[in-house]
Amino acid sequence: MIVTLLLGCPDAPTPEVDYSLLRPDSADATAALATSGSRFGAGLRAVDFDGNGVDELLVGTGPTTDVEGAESSTWVLDGASLTPLARFEGAATALSAGMTDAGPVFVSAVSWEPALESATLRRVDDPLGPSPTTTLLGMDRVNDVTLADLDGDGASDLVVASLEQGLYVYSGLPETFPESPPMAQLTAFDSHFLSAAAMDVDGDGVDELLGGAWMEDDPEADRQEEGAVYVFEAPFSGDVAASDARAVVYGTRHVANGFIYEGETGRRVSDGGDLDGDGLPETLIAAKTWFWGASLAARGTQRLTEMALLRLDGEDGHHDEPGESAATLDVDGDGVLDLLVGAPGAQVSGYPVGAVYLLYGPVSGQWDLGAAAEVKLAAATPDDELGATLAVVRGPDGLGVVVGAPGTQAGSDTEAGALWLWGAAVLAGG
Repeated sequence: MIVTLLLGCPDAPTPEVDYSLLRPDSADATAALATSGSRFGAGLRAVDFDGNGVDELLVGTGPTTDVEGAESSTWVLDGASLTPLARFEGAATALSAGMTDAGPVFVSAVSWEPALESATLRRVDDPLGPSPTTTLLGMDRVNDVTLADLDGDGASDLVVASLEQGLYVYSGLPETFPESPPMAQLTAFDSHFLSAAAMDVDGDGVDELLGGAWMEDDPEADRQEEGAVYVFEAPFSGDVAASDARAVVYGTRHVANGFIYEGETGRRVSDGGDLDGDGLPETLIAAKTWFWGASLAARGTQRLTEMALLRLDGEDGHHDEPGESAATLDVDGDGVLDLLVGAPGAQVSGYPVGAVYLLYGPVSGQWDLGAAAEVKLAAATPDDELGATLAVVRGPDGLGVVVGAPGTQAGSDTEAGALWLWGAAVLAGG
């Protein structure tokens, strides 16, 4: 299905839903490695640690729960078979991997919530080597982490999205906090950052740093809590105020049945690749009700309602959480990127089970996810939260998609969590 409806046409007719529905029993591989309350799959990231062209998977459990025996672990799995290769202490909903002078490394943290009373940010060096080392870095109140070479020295720098202090940028990977000062601290006007990502938004070969300020107010529009995405550009040094941002892109609130819902634009931000063939990447942006795709190359203040390439609405209003996970890949081999959108609150037969929608590219315009999707991967039981996380993996037989469902029950273990792997060929034939 090629999406051609343009933004700004809210009264256009909605096509009938005609997607193919795939259940977990159609997956090529599955993994359920944890016990009740562990929420295996709450964190997920694909990375090629050994440089052989075949990805491994970093998989984290959710925050420690009050369920007796719940695990607090992070695994490294084989990306093709989902078999475990290594396991480390510490839950992880935020994961990122990179390189130091000594070799591969990953950092992990649990996105902060009031029940957390201790620091969760960790670094693991040489995770697949004979003697991996784990260091508890000591920072608490962390929302997200990302590793990227922001100063051009060939080694990964650490970015931490903090609940209270904006985006911390560290040169390299610090050993401890707060003894290691950041090289820069970036702030929004009146919101903390829930998400962070590094990507080259304007095609000049240098990464910009993106922060999702999900509770940001739009002062010019006199609206509150619409959320925004900030774009900061190098060099990163010292205190960088919101007014110094290269661009601020605001979302919008959602009004339904007389209620006004916060926009929460910027809950997640990620690199979507070039969705429209103009040579510049689109940024994938999650909000409470909508999912956006937009080029953030322009400078200054902008609004997604006026400049986004793509807006997708959840099938079930504000409950779906569309874009809580998202990725792009060429599923059908036509040379055009296709889009995967996770919606862990999506319903099937009236029950919230979670789903991932596949949209064949090119994608643009304003659509209901159910109308635009060709394939819907949906969980089998309520509250599985399928689509809370997803990752594209490179295997020996080509690309695949791994989907996390941290709410899944495994046998008698509730909220144990699970992963499923679908090969691109299965999705293309879905």
